[in-house]
Amino acid sequence: MARYQAAHAGRLVRPADAPADKPLPLILWLHGGPYLSWGPHFATIPQLWAARGYAVLMMNPRGSLGYGETFTDHLEHDFPGADDLMIADAVDLVVKRGGIDPRRVYVAGESAGGVLTAWLIGHTHRFAAAAVVYGVVEWISQTLLQDRPDYFAYRWRSGPPWDAGKQEVYWRHSPLALVGNVRTPTIVLCGERDWRTPITQSEMYFTALKMCGVEAALVSYPDNNHGLERHPSQYLDFAERIGDWFERYEQVTLAKSA
Repeated sequence: MARYQAAHAGRLVRPADAPADKPLPLILWLHGGPYLSWGPHFATIPQLWAARGYAVLMMNPRGSLGYGETFTDHLEHDFPGADDLMIADAVDLVVKRGGIDPRRVYVAGESAGGVLTAWLIGHTHRFAAAAVVYGVVEWISQTLLQDRPDYFAYRWRSGPPWDAGKQEVYWRHSPLALVGNVRTPTIVLCGERDWRTPITQSEMYFTALKMCGVEAALVSYPDNNHGLERHPSQYLDFAERIGDWFERYEQVTLAKSA
């Protein structure tokens, strides 16, 4: 089993047999919620990626559990926001500590982590490739098409999109507004029966990426819900597909630097 190294606001997983001085490719793995938290417990996906030779940084971004309600409440009406770009600074800190190849750094996130993944690659070209897993990219359609319109409209955005001035607020926090800045090859994955972050979010983002000339792929899983846990074989498949996607661009990066 890969070993865990504690880090501020996150945990770093390295392959068990990797020498400490061997520069490894790194996957930044962002949890959903966004009020969840990675802790000192077993997590399947990082272990699968570590078995493929990756270090995995399990970040607990702004608003994660463990720092009290006041901390999590900072996300209300401001998710994603400018403060979330500090996630990239945390990645740079981990790289600076050594043992990571700065050329081979990837980002993946599920649900709210998918939101942050799309947000990050809309602001920075730091990552060699990305995976957006059942994320949200546009808040008006998300609010009106998913299973909790009351929650999203009145907790996340402080009012429905037809209220005066709200359209601009919804759009300002939508990663889709930044898609023209994206250069990062991105795979988008989702369940076809996901009512929390409907497949339309993934389809929109994939289409927009392709229209912007970004290398992209879309994978949708039939008869699967939010979390992709309805069918264990599909849950395993999504982890392997992301690993394959990153490995593909790892080879490209290594070829360019040879």
